[in-house]
Amino acid sequence: MNVDLKVKLAAILKRHVDAQIQIESSELIPSGTHSVYKVLASNSTSYVVKLGTDRWPQKIESDAATAEYLREHTNIPVPTILGFRTGDWRSDYILMEFIEGEKLAFIRHDLSLPEKRAYATQVAGFYKQLDNTALDAIGSLRLGGVVGPLDTMDTTTLPDGSVVGVTLGPYPTFQAYTKGMFDYTIDRLENDPLLRPNADLVPRLRNFVERRISQTPVKTGGPFRLFSLECMKPEDIIVCDGWIVAVLDFENYQTNIPELLKHYEPFRTVDMKMFEEECRRLEVSAWKDDPETKERYQYCLDNMLIMQQIVPGDYDSFIRNGDQEGLKQRLVEAREYLTRLLEGSDS
Repeated sequence: MNVDLKVKLAAILKRHVDAQIQIESSELIPSGTHSVYKVLASNSTSYVVKLGTDRWPQKIESDAATAEYLREHTNIPVPTILGFRTGDWRSDYILMEFIEGEKLAFIRHDLSLPEKRAYATQVAGFYKQLDNTALDAIGSLRLGGVVGPLDTMDTTTLPDGSVVGVTLGPYPTFQAYTKGMFDYTIDRLENDPLLRPNADLVPRLRNFVERRISQTPVKTGGPFRLFSLECMKPEDIIVCDGWIVAVLDFENYQTNIPELLKHYEPFRTVDMKMFEEECRRLEVSAWKDDPETKERYQYCLDNMLIMQQIVPGDYDSFIRNGDQEGLKQRLVEAREYLTRLLEGSDS
């Protein structure tokens, strides 16, 4: 283990567990953007330490705040947070208990149908609990249960090639959220030199967005639900003896209208049909079958598809691979789509 890393991990445990504790070993756990370590200490106890990152400097706070909110307001099993530090990504961290078990993702191919249904039922039950949350703005949680700026899953590639996460909002209404997301996307189109071939569409796109927001089927300003984006999926679920004993990774949770939740289906790799059946049985809002819910869902889906044409959804992939020719061709395809969209809107 790197000496500096060992000193850093030991300092965290000394601060929150025992001033005399020592580290016996540490293991890097496969994760996303953050570095996450399983640490075995001299007290024969294992812990998990998640360190901050410059790409998402605010997400350690959001992660800790969401875990605390879920522990206080739901029965969803989350690891106990033993300590954390926020404010500077270079020294930010979360210290959590280590939960024994295995990730559902590792055993999903060996599950029987009854086992799949059992896990789908448990996750749907968690979604029902999330469906009962109520917060007053759209954004991501901050310490104290306050809704702060929205930690999107989007990233921006800076001129030096570094990639940073995007934070927007918070937003008091769904209309304000929709406008904020479209404005951010159109601003990227207008200001990014690599997207310049389609930048002449910006004025028409801004007019289109104003009309689209005025036609929104979402007329109220809340309350909003807390839910996960690409989380609570099999990779983030720890199971033992047929039961879910822990849900991990809360950095991509946000508050929003429930219909947006359905775009991030976590259980597809196990059995999405069973999961959706159980969500409908429990009357989770996003899976209700009434015309109003369907209209709001379609509106959210169409917005997402449009924004992925304004700035191609695979933009960062082209940049990482240095494929500017591929990006140029993708922009031609996007322009054809946007031209048809704007012509249809103008008529």
